[in-house]
Amino acid sequence: ERKFQTYLKGLKWVRNYYYDGFTSWSWFYHYFYSPMISGSTSSPNVS
Repeated sequence: ERKFQTYLKGLKWVRNYYYDGFTSWSWFYHYFYSPMISGSTSSPNVS
């Protein structure tokens, strides 16, 4: 679940970068691959 939440935060980062301008350069995705959507058992809350 943590990997999936981190992936969604990454998508949010990309959206913020393109639509809101500069965003944090210190954030990065810690994994080599995106998680499989079938691996998620529930919809996590992303803040």
